[in-house]
Amino acid sequence: SGGGLRFFANKVLGGAAGVAVAPTAATGTTSDFYFHDNSVENTATSCFDFDRSTGAVGIGHVKVYGNQMAGGTIQIVVASNGSNFITDFEAHGNTHSLASGGTAVSLDWINALVVSGAQIRSADASCTGVVVTANCTGGTIGVNSYAGTFAAKVSNSGVDVWDLYPQQPGSVTS
Repeated sequence: SGGGLRFFANKVLGGAAGVAVAPTAATGTTSDFYFHDNSVENTATSCFDFDRSTGAVGIGHVKVYGNQMAGGTIQIVVASNGSNFITDFEAHGNTHSLASGGTAVSLDWINALVVSGAQIRSADASCTGVVVTANCTGGTIGVNSYAGTFAAKVSNSGVDVWDLYPQQPGSVTS
């Protein structure tokens, strides 16, 4: 299919997922999905959910930036049934207010990712900052600001994904 979605300057309150992108076609590609300057709050599962549980559509150029998020178990989540789901994913400059047990960003099956410039505030020591699975290849977890105590600020199992977290200044609580 073609591509192009711009979702910006919205207030989203409640629901399971604030914004969900879930392609189900058997084949194809689409690109240029930009989500910016939104406020997404009081969601049950996620604020931004990119999920390919069926089909084999590939998505390119996904940008999630400048958003304010509160609520959801995982605020930005990418999940897939297999490879080649998202190429070129960037989450930058977002503000995350985590509930108990929450995760700011969880990424799976991405080629070329960047997570940087986020302000991540935990509710308690059961929260997690950024999770990158072994299915991700290439990219950077850049400098993010972490406030509060975390079970893990960064959990990076990605292949050739640079993690700048250990070089960040400040005290380490996990």
